[in-house]
Amino acid sequence: MELMTIKEVAKKLCVSENWVYSHLRSRKPLLPHVRLGGHIRFREADVDRWIDEQVQNAVRLDAA
Repeated sequence: MELMTIKEVAKKLCVSENWVYSHLRSRKPLLPHVRLGGHIRFREADVDRWIDEQVQNAVRLDAA
């Protein structure tokens, strides 16, 4: 299992690093992550699952 950095997640999602940070600071972060000491890391499988959930939610909203 490989852990991703904020920079890698931002690149994968085609968003800025600031966008990723904003989700981590919110009360209910949307992106699943783990804090290891002073570092924030993401499991690629969790990020992929999150992307799939966002697509499914968008499809449901379009169908309604």
